[in-house]
Amino acid sequence: MQTVRDIGSRIEPLIDDWLIDRIDGLSLRLHHPNPKEVAFRFDRPWEGTSSIFIRVMKDGDIYRNWYRAGADQDQAACYAESPDGIHWDRPNLGMVEYNGLTDDNILIRDDGITNLAVFRDDNPEAADDERYKAIAKGPKTDGRATIRGLTSPDGFHWKIIEADPILVAPDDGWPMFDSTNVAIWDEVQGRYVAYMRGWFDGKGHVSSGHRGGVRSIRRSVSRDFRTWTTPEFIDMGDSEPEHLYTNAATPYFRAPPHLSDVSPTIRSRTQAPRRLGRRRPLRRRLHEQPRRSPLGPPVHGAADSHRQGYRRLDRSEPDSRYWPRPYGTR
Repeated sequence: MQTVRDIGSRIEPLIDDWLIDRIDGLSLRLHHPNPKEVAFRFDRPWEGTSSIFIRVMKDGDIYRNWYRAGADQDQAACYAESPDGIHWDRPNLGMVEYNGLTDDNILIRDDGITNLAVFRDDNPEAADDERYKAIAKGPKTDGRATIRGLTSPDGFHWKIIEADPILVAPDDGWPMFDSTNVAIWDEVQGRYVAYMRGWFDGKGHVSSGHRGGVRSIRRSVSRDFRTWTTPEFIDMGDSEPEHLYTNAATPYFRAPPHLSDVSPTIRSRTQAPRRLGRRRPLRRRLHEQPRRSPLGPPVHGAADSHRQGYRRLDRSEPDSRYWPRPYGTR
């Protein structure tokens, strides 16, 4: 018999056995995602075929979307907004030139600021001119990848903070922060938390094209967004090693602040190399080990090919009928 959990009036999603003593003749089954209408087409010249890493949040009366447009070597941070999360507009920001014109929605186009991941800072002590924060991949230091911190009063005008970089990849044979890295404000812990790419030696048990390295997720925390702890791997318990791509960490909107959802894209070991398999939420409770459960079946079709279907959770607080899960395509 498990200890009775005292959840008070909190809403708790039944995606694992945390609230369940035993199951007889039943099983937990999550609803499968269903294709819906296209809400946003990445069809501008600067968006190319690789618009990914979408971040959507409900901010006041509008939905805001920061996303990456373009391939690895020619990317930009862009912005769109919507009154309802369905009909989207790209405002002409006039901030960054593309092909001689500034009639675009580009916020940043800088090789030293890539894979921008924005969040609204709900820390009550945050300064008004730093209400929005972001982390991004920066230029290398001694051959090692870096992460930079940025702040903004409005989500449009960004500056790099004085502590630059805030993190440097460890010299462990895979000094990379490739892919998207995510930061949030954790209300329970009263700290900023960053989830980032990490690598470890798979010892030949997992297929790898990076000298045996396996992609995983590291975690670092900060009191002030300037000084960060040494990144440590999240605890995956006794699960078998597998490549974890993007982490999509966010507080779960129906159970903040005590429950966070980390939903990495996982490369299946049973499929051909470089094909994506199941996505699984890693439930992160304060003082507890993350728990795993499948989000749904492998996504078939276009999202079943190399680097398709990256998931980015949002903070849009949708209604109770569904939980939108934005995907980018590449």
